[in-house]
Amino acid sequence: MSRARILPLVRRRTRSADREARRISVVTFPDVEVLDVTGPLEVFAQAAGFLRGRAAGYTVEILTSGARPIVCSSGVKLIPGLPSALAVRPTGLNVQQESWAPALALGAVPALNSPASLVLASGLYKPKRVIELHAEKASRVRLTEVLERGADFERVAYEPVP
Repeated sequence: MSRARILPLVRRRTRSADREARRISVVTFPDVEVLDVTGPLEVFAQAAGFLRGRAAGYTVEILTSGARPIVCSSGVKLIPGLPSALAVRPTGLNVQQESWAPALALGAVPALNSPASLVLASGLYKPKRVIELHAEKASRVRLTEVLERGADFERVAYEPVP
């Protein structure tokens, strides 16, 4: 009879900060339980926070077998791209002084043919509308097409405005 090998939960070996981060892959499939994806992501994000400056930490990625977003059993959709928060407001002649609205910017994922996109509140998209973005610095982009619509959001593609 073979014996199972029990691995320790914590290794006391220290790592230098110049080593590469460990790569953690969470494999997903349609109808996955959302906690089976978000749980490991949160654990490794917390671990990376504890290790900051002392060790290389972790790089976490979500893997899927297709080029489509994954819809979890609860209806939550996993959209490709690394999100970053920003503020947006419409610009132009026919726009009153609009207030800033929260939005998310998602980076392009070439492997999935997913362009860089913005997740905006419903109603902000108009074809060829120019909007102002504010993150680290201000910039302007032209909205080109709706990639996806939800109950209260629109994910849109854009192009920079010179």
